[in-house]
Amino acid sequence: LDSATPVAITEYLRANPPTGQVFNPQWWGDWLVWDGPDELRPFVTTNMHVVPQQVWQDYHIILGARSGWQGALERYNVETIVIDKNRQTVLAGLLRRSGSWRTAFEDEQGMVVRKRTDATAAESEDPAAPDTDAPLDATEQAHSSSRSQPHA
Repeated sequence: LDSATPVAITEYLRANPPTGQVFNPQWWGDWLVWDGPDELRPFVTTNMHVVPQQVWQDYHIILGARSGWQGALERYNVETIVIDKNRQTVLAGLLRRSGSWRTAFEDEQGMVVRKRTDATAAESEDPAAPDTDAPLDATEQAHSSSRSQPHA
């Protein structure tokens, strides 16, 4: 295996299977499908030619932590996010500061972030921390929920 393969992340995910949609970097999608738990539902894989255009656009909004990224995660009911720490530094930083997400696993290569439940989010919120989960515009919540399925 190449040193860029996120082996420890899939080991963690097999031991702690995610529920719901998983947001992941496209370049790790095939590995997550191949080595992750059977029920894992990655957002995208290298088969992006079969991904609907709106899903692909939303993927890039989330990946780049651009305006509307939180709303896009909500639209797809994402409960777990897999981060490549070397290539997703902005998103990783925003998630670390968010009261809505918690780091469940981390190594030198990446991290797995899980959506907090209402109870755990309320307990851990820092009133001085920036509100990274506030909706950025009203149109984000108007979109219907859809999801990408694994492309094996």
